Amino acid sequence: MPVTSKKRTLLIAGAAVGIIALIAVGYIVWTIFLAPPSKQDFADAKNKAEKITEYSGTTLLREFYVKVGAEARKGVSQQKLVQASNPEKQKTINALKTRAKLAKEIEGSRVLHDAETKKVFASYSAREDRYSKYIQDYLEALPMYESSFLTCADVFQITKMTTDEKQLAKVHKAASIDCVQDLTTLAKSPIPPFANYAKEFKRIIVERQKVLDGIQDGTLSTEKASAKVKELSADFSRNNPTNDIKKYGEEAVFNGELNNLIKVLTEKS
Repeated sequence: MPVTSKKRTLLIAGAAVGIIALIAVGYIVWTIFLAPPSKQDFADAKNKAEKITEYSGTTLLREFYVKVGAEARKGVSQQKLVQASNPEKQKTINALKTRAKLAKEIEGSRVLHDAETKKVFASYSAREDRYSKYIQDYLEALPMYESSFLTCADVFQITKMTTDEKQLAKVHKAASIDCVQDLTTLAKSPIPPFANYAKEFKRIIVERQKVLDGIQDGTLSTEKASAKVKELSADFSRNNPTNDIKKYGEEAVFNGELNNLIKVLTEKS
């Protein structure tokens, strides 16, 4: 059947539309994935990177640390301590979310079409992820860590509560309930120094209970019990995570990665 003039016109028009659509799609793909960044792109990314520095998780974490310590010194522990420090915690989390949003905007910018910028950004992004995770993990762990100093204090003062050796096991068990709760929670922390401290402390509490149970039921002599308690006391003295916590934090924070990104973006803008 011969093609009419009208049909021919429609076919040509349809083909033209298809070609225009392909060109449009190609342009969009080129713009998003292939086009080189302009100086304005670099300038915009630089402004975002500099904005990230205004939301210092480390500074806010310090404020959180101070708040937790202040409340703990008042005798606040467990969930009450968590609640008391929650405003500082949320402020820190919000800052981390803002940092992540700005970083995502830079990642979606054409500046990453530039090989050097892409490499520097990758280094920054990896550090940002670790930095953010460390801070969030610390926000969860610190209240329980500080709380344990309060809730576990009674465990080592049971002789002030009773002078009857046969009652020590019962008193110790009751005194350790809150302590063990805090240590069990802290032992789940992704930050190894906190988790290891809690696991070791809990082991010491459990072993002390076994000793006192032995005294109560007569299966452990006073001499052996005293030796075991002395050994556990030495373990307790060694169980100090302060230096390891400090070292872990130092390894998590930035080592010039964000400054390097800002420097490259500045030079290219």
